[in-house]
Amino acid sequence: MDCLPKKLPLQAFKDALVEELLAKEKNVKHHEFTAEEISAIEKIKKDRYDTWEWNYGKSPKYDIVKERYIDGCGKFEIHMNVKEGTIENIDILVIISATETKQILSSCSLVSRLTRKVSAKLCQK
Repeated sequence: MDCLPKKLPLQAFKDALVEELLAKEKNVKHHEFTAEEISAIEKIKKDRYDTWEWNYGKSPKYDIVKERYIDGCGKFEIHMNVKEGTIENIDILVIISATETKQILSSCSLVSRLTRKVSAKLCQK
């Protein structure tokens, strides 16, 4: 597979990729999962990987800065410190001009779990 056509249906791409991978490895065989195997995989996914602890709680400490410009108001900035999936501190700033910044909320201690819903809202542009 040196190059792909511009428009290739997903299934055709998948088939070509599998064929290429199997052609390069001599001892690899294609395996179709049984219903029982799929069920076991889904259970592991649900019990281990679809949990708050796995997706957020085991994350290292990090900082998030989100900004958005609103006509007539200026640029809003939200600075958050997150540790073990919990928002520990938040600062909200409004930058009105190059020389004027108003701090709306400063060093607000927050004990709030970061969830998929919160994370999705923070990442929206």
